[in-house]
Amino acid sequence: MNQNQLLQESTQYEYREGRKDEQLNLICHELRTPLTAIVGNLLIAQLRLRHYAEIPEEDFSTVMQDISTLLARSLQQAQVQNRLIADIRDASSNHADMFRISIKRCDLGMLMRETVENQHAMAPERTFSLELPLEQPLYVMADRDRVGQVLSNYLANAHKYSVANQPVAVGISLEEHEVRVWVRDRGPGLSIEAQQRIWQRYYREPDIPIQNDSEVGLGLGLYICQALIERHGGRVGVESREGLGSKFWFTLPRVE
Repeated sequence: MNQNQLLQESTQYEYREGRKDEQLNLICHELRTPLTAIVGNLLIAQLRLRHYAEIPEEDFSTVMQDISTLLARSLQQAQVQNRLIADIRDASSNHADMFRISIKRCDLGMLMRETVENQHAMAPERTFSLELPLEQPLYVMADRDRVGQVLSNYLANAHKYSVANQPVAVGISLEEHEVRVWVRDRGPGLSIEAQQRIWQRYYREPDIPIQNDSEVGLGLGLYICQALIERHGGRVGVESREGLGSKFWFTLPRVE
């Protein structure tokens, strides 16, 4: 091997190692953020308990309510961290066997109602409107938890990137052999280039500010959504115009 080949291999090795370091630093930063919040909330709760023990005449219900709020925030941040860890694990899995799914017949309308209710509980200041074409059950063949994960991600993004006083609409469009689930927001919208790149692993659109929630994320959410829906035999996509919001959608095979 000549000197030029050695130099080229050395340069490529340093580049790969540099990329690994960048990703590790990003992961450490993202995991540290919710952990810092958890520790802070627990320390405050501990101090409140000590204060109550020293001054027993203080209103017990007020102290318990404060501590309950702190513990609820800690639990939410723990769930954020758990989701980040799961995203890292899933995205680094073997591509051929990336995500395990268990396909069963399930009522998509009921799943959507439950998912929207859960999202509203986490963001009560936000208005979520649900548009379902049928009153009766709408069955699909799907992994219920995984589809809920995809819809939750779409809803969380809509909440994160649009101002809180703007509603988020969720609905279903019936097509001949599939159903299309969509989430529409009134956020800043996406450029044509961004619409193509947001499904890539670790990609985060740099020009869109976060409006709600301090969680930045690893740029894995939509990448995982696409992988999960493709495992179901469906498709994902987005319709968007800059300044006019976005409409993210995915499809699932319909059960006649």
